[in-house]
Amino acid sequence: MEAANALVKTAEDPGDERWRWLAAMAALADNDAQALARHRAALAEKSGWALLLRAQEQMGKLPRRQLAALVTEARARLGDHPDAVWLHAQVLTLESDEEGLTALAALPDLPDSVRDFVHEKRIGLAFFRLSAAPPPMRPSPEHVQALVAEAEQTAPSGTLAVARAAEKWLELQRADTALGLVERALARRPDALALTVLRARARVAAAREDAALRAAAIGELVALADRHRAEPEALAQLVDGLQQLGATEAAQAIYDDVRRRFPDARAVERWDWELAAVFGAVVNCRMALTEGKLPPVDALARARAPVDAFFDRPRVRDQSLRGSTAAASIEFLQCEPGAPLQRVEAVARAVLAAPFGASYDAQAAVLLASRGGDLELARELAERALALAEDAHPGYALVAMPGELEELRRVMRGFALHARGLVQLRAGRVEDARADVSRAHELWPTQPDIALLAAEMAERDGEVHRAEQILARSIAQEGAKARACRERLQQLVRARGGSVKISTARSRGSSANGRTNESPRCSPGGLQRRNPSRRSSWSCAVAAGSRARLCAGA
Repeated sequence: MEAANALVKTAEDPGDERWRWLAAMAALADNDAQALARHRAALAEKSGWALLLRAQEQMGKLPRRQLAALVTEARARLGDHPDAVWLHAQVLTLESDEEGLTALAALPDLPDSVRDFVHEKRIGLAFFRLSAAPPPMRPSPEHVQALVAEAEQTAPSGTLAVARAAEKWLELQRADTALGLVERALARRPDALALTVLRARARVAAAREDAALRAAAIGELVALADRHRAEPEALAQLVDGLQQLGATEAAQAIYDDVRRRFPDARAVERWDWELAAVFGAVVNCRMALTEGKLPPVDALARARAPVDAFFDRPRVRDQSLRGSTAAASIEFLQCEPGAPLQRVEAVARAVLAAPFGASYDAQAAVLLASRGGDLELARELAERALALAEDAHPGYALVAMPGELEELRRVMRGFALHARGLVQLRAGRVEDARADVSRAHELWPTQPDIALLAAEMAERDGEVHRAEQILARSIAQEGAKARACRERLQQLVRARGGSVKISTARSRGSSANGRTNESPRCSPGGLQRRNPSRRSSWSCAVAAGSRARLCAGA
């Protein structure tokens, strides 16, 4: 990419369109919109390179099936060019398509670097299933070792597949296996820094009590840091290795030096993001929101400050970090009902530009619509959430049973339709809103946010009794939103002269798998309703979300 940038800057017409594609990829990676637009305009419309660039730009914005079809067409037009194969492997990884990756790895005439990249994706999926899939779907260690051996044999000069496999064997406490693998790879590629770092870690892990070996490994990595002082990405690998070996002082010294000399390096961006400690703060914020107890303003401000500092930088180069930051900001905004509308809209625009999944699109749309923000922006986010609702979290298909996968899709469709329905309602398009909200309620009748909106629509239509029924199905849940449903149900029952005493009966025979006999009901003067004994949609969604979070490593 650097070579392409240099060439394109010095020549109006670089000749080969591939140079334009690479320069456009560099602009996309660096978040340089002007350069990206210039390079995009220079590519012939509908050419294979233009299609590849469009696919890269639309990653995370289009449903994965459409994305795969786009890259497949580009591959066909470019005659299986390695760049097209490389991007296709990325898309197939998002689809958890192991068979597709196997077919790519078998293509003839691929350079080792690209075949190695494809093998690395296959191996990543296999290790994920080895550690997270239920037994019927879990590969044997021998099967995984066979995949690694195939990568060694068919892409001998590559390092990505071997490095990924060694990392995973170390995580699984198989240090001897990792060490043998890395030693063989270093015999082929003695210049590979990542493998040198892994060898040091594997040697220490294989001889846990040998303090002398640990000291020697730390010394080797520190010496390598002196040799690579001009390469921030190399130094980042060495810092990670030193931290894994417990050499925190040495790692901190290199880290401080890199921050001082290369303040705009990607490694520094990643380190800053880790320092934000955002995930723990987000979980605390989410729990507080569920309980209906907003955290103290000063505590929330302290937790949010590192994320805000990262979000407010003029240009964050790494797209995945931009997406993560915007997603975290959405979580915090839900705990800040008094946040300035300008801030809400800025975060929503960031989510649109750097997508982080359908659920965050839907949440951003709901925030905008409920707080009087830009409804056109909210509509665009809701539409994209609906388009992406079929896409399970990357890797989830590898570990989920068919019923669980369909349950997750059903929940996501409900979320997205609820978001679009709310946007339509706030924009005054009541008939469109009615259809979306009705469908969302059919898909997830016990979700309190959906129930509140569906009840509001029923009241608009004069169907108070139906509104009561809708609210009664959701009050068995826990949290602030369910309490809001309960309170609204009490108001409706009181308004027509019924008793407002509402209780939630749960079966004493609740089983270990989470099935309960939930029977929200009012006294004889009010509404009577019983739900059949079944697992609630909310508990299914919680289970699906827990399994989906495991998929991040895929």
